[in-house]
Amino acid sequence: MVAGRLLEEQGADGWAVGVLQRAADESARAGDFERAAALLRRALRAMPPTIDAERVATVIELGRIEAASGLEGAACRWRTAADQMRALEPVDRVSALVDLGESTYAAGLLPEARGHFEQAYDYDAGYMHEVIGISTSAGLRYFGLPMLSQMRGPEPELWAGAALASVLDGDCGSCAQLIVDLAVESGVDPNLLKACVAGDFGSAGAAGLGYRFACAAIGDEQDLEKLSDEIVSNHGKKALVSAVYAAASCRAYPVLKRGLGHGSACTQLNLGGEHVFVRPLKTELLKA
Repeated sequence: MVAGRLLEEQGADGWAVGVLQRAADESARAGDFERAAALLRRALRAMPPTIDAERVATVIELGRIEAASGLEGAACRWRTAADQMRALEPVDRVSALVDLGESTYAAGLLPEARGHFEQAYDYDAGYMHEVIGISTSAGLRYFGLPMLSQMRGPEPELWAGAALASVLDGDCGSCAQLIVDLAVESGVDPNLLKACVAGDFGSAGAAGLGYRFACAAIGDEQDLEKLSDEIVSNHGKKALVSAVYAAASCRAYPVLKRGLGHGSACTQLNLGGEHVFVRPLKTELLKA
């Protein structure tokens, strides 16, 4: 209770956010949830007004404490956190989403967390609502998948190409559009993705390399080793891991949807304002 004693001796206003957070944790462990919540509110007021990973994590933790103590406001806190996530860097956003999922699961509000994701990305996650209705623990495990699929690494364009090829291995509908949206949100030029689905890998840069690598990894093609060496040579081993994770995991989303009876027909993808129609893992591009 070191942080708590410091606050009692000198008050909370002048202390750094970290001390307030530590004191809140000590209070929560001691069962004093009201004090813990009050300290986290002070910590939020002491933080800079900018939205960052620490602020979002603190909002989620405040909601968790309010839910555990029966205080009102938990759902409101988590809605705020879900809105603020959109301002985070992709890696931080995934970690926050996992944290939010664990918190809402513990409070019995996991469907609400999925609803936030649907609203943020205009994505129909009805299949996950079905899973949550069957088993909340199964729904919670879903939040671990983005830890693999959304690991951008040092070269987001490479990741985007690999992710797009992977999802197109089994889907050309909403899951593919979601990958496109996440890639563009990360700063990837949609024209590079359009070049990938057109088979114009020479114009697609690192995205084209990632796309070809994922296709080779999925199909166990002969040029896999060559493409892997090219990634390491040009972008480093961390970039290779990112591409491997994307190739292996992004195709899981359409498999989940199909397995649960939520498979959808191919739709036009919005690539930088231009709508194109693609088929799974084919390079033919049909303009609308």
